[in-house]
Amino acid sequence: MSIEDQTGYTYDQGTGSFVDDASWFSGEALGSELVTNGTFDANITGWTNGGAPYAWDTWEWDASGALHVVTDGSTEVYGDSGDDIAIVSGTTYKLSVHVTITSGTLSRIFLRPSAGGGATYCTTGNITTTGIYTKYFTGSVTENIVVEIGNNNGVAVDALIDNVSVKAVTSLATQSLSGKKLIASDDTYTATGYIGSAEAGEALGSDLFDANKGTFTEAGLLGAEAITAQNDRDFNTDIGNWVKAGSDTGTLAYDTTNLGYTDEPDADDDQALLTAVGDGNLFGAIPHTSLETLTANTLYKVTAWAAVPAENTLKRVTIGAQGSTFSGSINSLLWLSGTTIAGDTWTEVTEYVWLAADVEGNFVVGFDGDPSAGDLLYFSDISIKPLTLSWVPYGTNTLSIDSNALKITYVDNGGGASLLLQDSKDLSSDLTATKQYKLTGQAKVSAGNNVSLRFHNGDALEASFADITSTSYIPFEHYFVKGSGTPYLRLANMGAGEIIWLDSLVLTEVTAADAQAVTIYKERGLATEGWLEIEAGFDYNSITAFDVYNAGGQKMASNLNLLFNPKLM
Repeated sequence: MSIEDQTGYTYDQGTGSFVDDASWFSGEALGSELVTNGTFDANITGWTNGGAPYAWDTWEWDASGALHVVTDGSTEVYGDSGDDIAIVSGTTYKLSVHVTITSGTLSRIFLRPSAGGGATYCTTGNITTTGIYTKYFTGSVTENIVVEIGNNNGVAVDALIDNVSVKAVTSLATQSLSGKKLIASDDTYTATGYIGSAEAGEALGSDLFDANKGTFTEAGLLGAEAITAQNDRDFNTDIGNWVKAGSDTGTLAYDTTNLGYTDEPDADDDQALLTAVGDGNLFGAIPHTSLETLTANTLYKVTAWAAVPAENTLKRVTIGAQGSTFSGSINSLLWLSGTTIAGDTWTEVTEYVWLAADVEGNFVVGFDGDPSAGDLLYFSDISIKPLTLSWVPYGTNTLSIDSNALKITYVDNGGGASLLLQDSKDLSSDLTATKQYKLTGQAKVSAGNNVSLRFHNGDALEASFADITSTSYIPFEHYFVKGSGTPYLRLANMGAGEIIWLDSLVLTEVTAADAQAVTIYKERGLATEGWLEIEAGFDYNSITAFDVYNAGGQKMASNLNLLFNPKLM
């Protein structure tokens, strides 16, 4: 396995390595050389070819200063260093060897007890290309070992072996990774990992969210008014196309009374007035023919300013939609907002409505319940506007904009809501397969709630990457490599009464990794294998926080999900 950082260093040349699932070693201190004649400067003295029938066809010194080995692959062959390398239980050691492949595949170079049998301490695995191969191991017992060069894969090989080294690691000198993360993602041929974040110097492209789509700035998201006639919205000259609806035999009339109430929406003293007789429900309604068709898969903001006298028996106001009938009870109600308002003041009543299908219903404003005789309801400044957002709720969960943040409220589906990350939705361009991206934002939940943020990379990998439990906004980040399909962001684990707010979403391409970035290549010889075959050992030292994520964004924990479980060294 080759590990390179952005400065060009290859870690199996000794600059540092991922080691035994414990720490990222950088600048380790090594003890004295334990291998005799591992450089083969003048000969191969001490190194012994295996006995028949396990001998290499060629086992000889090469004038370049290396051990030359050849086999036709017809039998297993072995040879070893011949000397007894003394190791101590509990001590960590580093094996390093340079291999030049002329042809074929060398199956392995490994360490074993001198007496034969017992455990193999470490092995390079198949070697198909020229390079320096490094492995670390920790002695399990105090004993003598040898370096063995073997080929048991049935494949011919012609190779040069040089600079064979075994040294004790006397100082680990782990790099401080406090507060940093390594995120690994599969892009079919390599896995790219990043340690650190923007403050460490990574280069990021521009934000890919369209204007206001990541900040949820409501003023910038509102579309064209669905109530087409100005007079049908603010009643400047009459009540336009509005008619009385409901079973109450009261009236709907144009009113120009200067009410003197606080918070009046405008200064022209024009409003519609409902006067109840007290024999049923009572609404003002505008027919769908005076509205633009409300389109499917769209979030609408619906508002109406309303006022009632302080002496009213009923002070609850509703806004909503009904079917085509203007009389009798409202049978086909699409939504209702029942709001208690204070007397002698104007109040803006607001409802956010997600429509799953096109609607040509009538819009109503009226009493929430049956008013008493003489109850009055004034209303004006009506508005129905779409919000140009592409979030889609699951089930009948609700979406709204709350203080310029996206508010998602659970009704009946734990998935919350989702957003496809593509140009036709809320992005300025489509994402590019195999490129790495960084998603950041902030989130909060209601008291006692625990809602997960979940990500799908566009292939088959989906996993939660953050659990939100705070009632104050906390930041989150997620790195991913786009798959062949369309990635999407969604929620998970929502339950009864739970609410989450999302804000300040930013999606950028990672155009250059930071100074501490690494690239983890697959184990040699596994070029066509998937993520499960990538070998990498990494974790954290005892005083740092270091989280490890896999390609699906799943945080690797002690109880690993087998679907996302990398094979660690």
